[in-house]
Amino acid sequence: MKWRVGDRVLQRVYGAGDVVDVNPDYLTISFDTGGTRKFATRLVRLEPTSIPRPPRLESVGRPRKRGSTVRSGGLTG
Repeated sequence: MKWRVGDRVLQRVYGAGDVVDVNPDYLTISFDTGGTRKFATRLVRLEPTSIPRPPRLESVGRPRKRGSTVRSGGLTG
């Protein structure tokens, strides 16, 4: 099957994900579990899926502490 960017797929080990890049040699998939993997196009076994994409979190990373300020590194005399 020819896959296109945006297709929802299911891979046996990593689960459901979105195709994010396709070329004759490699297929890159961003999986719902948070990882991105590159597979050899002619070897990877994928199935189309209708499993819905989980909601994305708006904020990524560590929350800032309340009241923290950025201090300059300058020296005072």
